[in-house]
Amino acid sequence: MSKVKYWGVTVLIGLLLCIAYWWATIDDRSDPLNNPVVFIYSDNSMLSWFNLSIKNGKVKGNLYQHKVIEEIGEVPVIEKKTYPLTGKVTEKGYEFRVQRARTS
Repeated sequence: MSKVKYWGVTVLIGLLLCIAYWWATIDDRSDPLNNPVVFIYSDNSMLSWFNLSIKNGKVKGNLYQHKVIEEIGEVPVIEKKTYPLTGKVTEKGYEFRVQRARTS
């Protein structure tokens, strides 16, 4: 093999080692907010849950609310609302801010 091929293989191996080291040092994957099963709450036909992720101490996600509306003689209707959510990590846990302007 020529010198160019050796250098190419060497650079590729070095790049793979750097990516593996970087992936091993990421600590946000162990945060409980990055797990798929998070915070479900039900109250009087209202179901609420968060879809959250955390990166570098900043929390982003959505608050989902579904309300079952039942009227006698009619098919039940589900009213769905989605609100964007932001937040940050504090000393005591997490602080969330929900923007109540958006509905879908």
